[in-house]
Amino acid sequence: EYLGLKLVARLDQHPSWARAEPVDSGPPDDVNDYGDFVHAVASRYKGRIEGYVIWNEPNLALEWGGGEPDPEGYVEMLKMAYTRIKEADPGALVVSAGLAPTNEQSPQALDDRLYLERMYRAGAKRYFDVLGAHVYGFGHPPDDPRDGHQGLNIARIHDLREIMVDHGDEHKPVWITELGWSTFPVKEDACQCVTPEEQGDYLIGAFGLAEEEWPWVELITVWNVGTGTPADEMTVGYGLIKPESGPSPAYLALKDMPKRGALDS
Repeated sequence: EYLGLKLVARLDQHPSWARAEPVDSGPPDDVNDYGDFVHAVASRYKGRIEGYVIWNEPNLALEWGGGEPDPEGYVEMLKMAYTRIKEADPGALVVSAGLAPTNEQSPQALDDRLYLERMYRAGAKRYFDVLGAHVYGFGHPPDDPRDGHQGLNIARIHDLREIMVDHGDEHKPVWITELGWSTFPVKEDACQCVTPEEQGDYLIGAFGLAEEEWPWVELITVWNVGTGTPADEMTVGYGLIKPESGPSPAYLALKDMPKRGALDS
């Protein structure tokens, strides 16, 4: 712990020497290099980091070196990371990458539900302790029904949980490593944004929903604190602290929300 906080680290990206092609993100050419890296990190911080998230949104080409999403390739990375982390720090938890919620099936993106199903078929079950999930509202309130808006709402998490249960993994928890609503449009042709006041109400509502209906969710991380720059609409839109105006209504609402944690459990 650090300052009373339990730390979780996400291990992704790569140094320039690890790939022949100069891309901003993506797995190294040799997965053993990644294994050496996670082993070194877990050795250095043994007993000090609660868990390690292995990569970020690999179901997007943008996060997979520009290549077509490859669930089987990701499982190879996950297996390597799990094995090397457990060698260095057996008590550390290994968390699967949060997947980007999308219905797309193309070389640029693969539906997160299909991606997770293929992960299981490739043998992922043995190589993670916690399922990571990215949960976004896409402009819709937290009580938007599971079958609403083509599943692009926070109820989509039930689809991921159902896949876990179908593969006998119901004993594992889910960590929501990203949760959010944006106050900026995220698409040119569709405003999936909310008002600053709605952003706060919806985040509080999501925490309440998890408390009441998602007993398998152990952790929720709001993306993001901020502050970004005004030109960075993605970060600023989801951010709780705005670069020009400071703490948002959502920040203040979360600040005042009753907390449940190690100090009061």
